[in-house]
Amino acid sequence: MTGASRVAQAAREKAEALAGQQEAACRQRELERKRATLEQQIAGLRSEYEADEAELRRLDEQVGRRTRMLTAERTELARLRQADATVAANARGNSKPKGKR
Repeated sequence: MTGASRVAQAAREKAEALAGQQEAACRQRELERKRATLEQQIAGLRSEYEADEAELRRLDEQVGRRTRMLTAERTELARLRQADATVAANARGNSKPKGKR
């Protein structure tokens, strides 16, 4: 190779190396953009999951409160029925003549 050919060859090699570096930098930026997008999607999904989880906890607490309230109401109704039955039995027992027991 002559001097001019060597200079031209060196310039081509330098241009190719620069193009490779630019391509690598472009791919790196694209990869970083994809990573940022992925992280945003993950954050969105995590937020949605946490909202669903909170809603489920709220519903579970609501069901628990309703169950406790219904149990208390049933207990009270049973107590009142027992009291009514006792009063009715006493009333039937008191209607008999007092001297003939």
